Amino acid sequence: MAAFDIPGVSIRPCLPDDRDAIMALIATCETEEMGSPDPAMLDGVSIVWQRSDFDWGKDAWLAVAAEGGQALGYGHLQPVERTDLQAFASVIPDARGRGIGAALLAKIEQRASEAMERF
Repeated sequence: MAAFDIPGVSIRPCLPDDRDAIMALIATCETEEMGSPDPAMLDGVSIVWQRSDFDWGKDAWLAVAAEGGQALGYGHLQPVERTDLQAFASVIPDARGRGIGAALLAKIEQRASEAMERF
């Protein structure tokens, strides 16, 4: 996996305490793209977090600003069926074009590779 060094940004595993920041980030992205947050999208992400096979420390990542700790991007990988995986990633509009999305997708891809070893 390629290493991503994005000045002023760190990408770390998510914690359950990150829920509000992640929901705000997704709402910001949805508003930018669709004009308002999509309740179904927010509900869908929340449902993923409640799954018994979702592991905050292994399946989700948060990109945060080094100064101030603002959430800039979020990504997760979720099992859909016994042999299927689904990915989600989003980066706030003001942080796009800096490689955050690519870094999140690299984390997701690495985790998917690990998860597929069990099949």
